[in-house]
Amino acid sequence: MLMEMYLFHLNNNQFTMKIKNYFNLLWFGLWLALNPLYAQQPARSQGQIRGLVVDSNNEAVPGATVTLYKSGTRNNPVSAVFTNETGSFNLVNIPANEKYDLVVTAVSFTDYEENGFTVRPNDNNSMSITLKTDTKLLNEVVVVGFGTQKKANLTGAVQSIRADEFENRPVTNVSSAIQGRLAGVTVIQNSGQPGKDQGSIRIRGIGTINGSDPLVLVDGIESSMNNVNPLDIESVTVLKDAASAAIYGSKAANGVILITTKLGKPGKPQLSYSGYIGSQKPTAVPNYLRSFDHATLLNEALQNEKKPLRFTDADLAEYKKGLDTDTHPDTDWLGGFYTGSGLQQSHNVQLSGGSANTSYFVSLGYLNQLGVIEVAKSDRYNIRANVNTSVTDKLDFGIGLGYVVTNTVEPTNPYTGDMAQIFRQINRIPSFIKHKYSNGMYGFYGDGNPLAWMDLKAKDLQDNNQLYLTLTGSYQITKGLKFKQIFGYQPRNYSSNKFVKNIQFVNFPSGTNACCRELTVTSPTTGTMKTG
Repeated sequence: MLMEMYLFHLNNNQFTMKIKNYFNLLWFGLWLALNPLYAQQPARSQGQIRGLVVDSNNEAVPGATVTLYKSGTRNNPVSAVFTNETGSFNLVNIPANEKYDLVVTAVSFTDYEENGFTVRPNDNNSMSITLKTDTKLLNEVVVVGFGTQKKANLTGAVQSIRADEFENRPVTNVSSAIQGRLAGVTVIQNSGQPGKDQGSIRIRGIGTINGSDPLVLVDGIESSMNNVNPLDIESVTVLKDAASAAIYGSKAANGVILITTKLGKPGKPQLSYSGYIGSQKPTAVPNYLRSFDHATLLNEALQNEKKPLRFTDADLAEYKKGLDTDTHPDTDWLGGFYTGSGLQQSHNVQLSGGSANTSYFVSLGYLNQLGVIEVAKSDRYNIRANVNTSVTDKLDFGIGLGYVVTNTVEPTNPYTGDMAQIFRQINRIPSFIKHKYSNGMYGFYGDGNPLAWMDLKAKDLQDNNQLYLTLTGSYQITKGLKFKQIFGYQPRNYSSNKFVKNIQFVNFPSGTNACCRELTVTSPTTGTMKTG
């Protein structure tokens, strides 16, 4: 009789049923449990890979990266681990009966690959891997002091990077190019302003109290790395410890950065172009309180200090409604401030070549940066030419010429005359202050109105021109002994021309004058300043 209480249909492991009695549910569950069509499938078998990584001397290689991929792919690794201090590794929970590729990488060693092997379940799958030393890396010549050495012969804390390690990165200066590329070298970018986005460099922390910048040498002459086009660089070498930097004396107390620019190579002329176009935008922009919340909290603060409240309950209600934006505004100051395109473009043309005795390298570059705020922008033009010739087997001469023109534009304000006050004010002015009233007048708070200052389009035009001239001569006295003389000349011309516009704030809606202290104009060290 119970069998008549339900109907079911089974088709391709799918069923429908109609339950007519609660007692039938017990019988139906029992039937499903005993039916092999719905029995639980066995768990997928898994395996593991154990191994030992050693060098050619059969010594353990700790810290090597062991990565497992599905055979024929190099995306989305199945598993990855580091070898421990004994060089051992263990990859677990690997789906069995599939083919994999194993890749082992370690600093100063060539990569090791084992392709197309199968992981068996419940199998040891043990591997013994021997890494070969990267002789090409050890034979690489590194600029050290006033000479060069092979990496294999270095005893001091010296690290070098080549041009191909950063030439494809869209960087605007050398400090950004080496950021994150050298151990013990910290690069902190304090500003994103176009033309002034260079970072401060610290080698192994702070070494001296009054200044911790390292000594920078460009082609053997003390100089600034900020005016060197990253694409003109052949190599960057960092001397980190006293042993390697001692030859430069007390100036090397915070380390030394040696920059070598590119030279031509014998052969047919080679013309190359590289460029990119991109954009920048601000990140992690603060999300400030809206006007109702700000006004409410300000009232609470004044009440706690037993001072008169600034806003009445009626004011708070109007701020919450947001209907009259003249009397009870809700201004998004940062939204109206970061309206620049942030467009950035770079174009570089290089020509190199030479004969058996003479080589040449010529480079032309242009970098344009538009700020994430209006008015701010920068244009940099650079040219570099290096010519080297061998007069005899022992006598060599070289000349290097570089010229950089940087034009930077930034907004000014009538309160302090610089751009810094604009950023200070934009991050402290409340949202219940109006940017611009319906009658065309500007609202104000404290020192003024930062968006009103931006609307004035007042500018500071800064021009920086610098010439780099390097003359070198060397004579091979005997094998292992060379005399080399370097002469450098680096004249620099900098000018700043400011045009500062005054603005008068008024009370709304009466129109009476209000705010703010007038700008006291002082002539800067270079350039001129005007008010109007």
